[in-house]
Amino acid sequence: MLSWVFLIAQNPNREEGYLRICVPLYIASLTGDWETARRLIEENEDLAGCSITENNETTLHIAVSPKSTKLTEDFVRNLVGIMTDEQVQLQDQTGNTALGLAAIAGNVRIARILVTHSRDLLNIRGGNGNTLPLYLAALYGRYDMVNYLYGESENLNDRFWNDEHCGWLLSKCLEADIHDIALKIVTNRPQLAATPSVLEVLAVLASKPTAFRDIEHKFIQRVIRAIRQCKYILHLTFNVI
Repeated sequence: MLSWVFLIAQNPNREEGYLRICVPLYIASLTGDWETARRLIEENEDLAGCSITENNETTLHIAVSPKSTKLTEDFVRNLVGIMTDEQVQLQDQTGNTALGLAAIAGNVRIARILVTHSRDLLNIRGGNGNTLPLYLAALYGRYDMVNYLYGESENLNDRFWNDEHCGWLLSKCLEADIHDIALKIVTNRPQLAATPSVLEVLAVLASKPTAFRDIEHKFIQRVIRAIRQCKYILHLTFNVI
């Protein structure tokens, strides 16, 4: 990623350049001031795809994090409209894409704008390489975002979601009381019951004895049914149970 901070640092008047370009653009990104951002980007080639902070955040990274308003949504829509897919998919220093940060913040309408522009964002891992945007949303307990991203993720049936990753997501959904999505995961991926991930899931349930309402009972019944199904399949296939 091209760093505007680095380019300015090579200039003898780097402090003046940073104050004149990066600071106003940063503020414009936070406040949804598209006219200021547009002017700065038009005056400085490639600025839309450059990092403007020491954390390698681009203008888009900054714009998706504040609380979603019409101003910020219009800002993001206008910004991605002049960016390439490669620029939209850039990751900051911690590995997060703009969609990852929107997932953490719970900004669903902004996430829709990003996914409409580039569906590849759904499958770019951040952090330690295991944190897809859907997982981040569950980790931070963003129910509406989890519901949206799960719907966009083909029920976790693509190559980006193996049983281990689905197990992690399932556990985080339970920890965040996102039980309807947890139930969908077990319904669509009953083989999870035959993996070590199910032990973590059951441990989460056991730690929440006061949380067993109807949805939890349905979830437990689904887990038990899935375990029985897996045992039956293993018995028929390998005669091991």
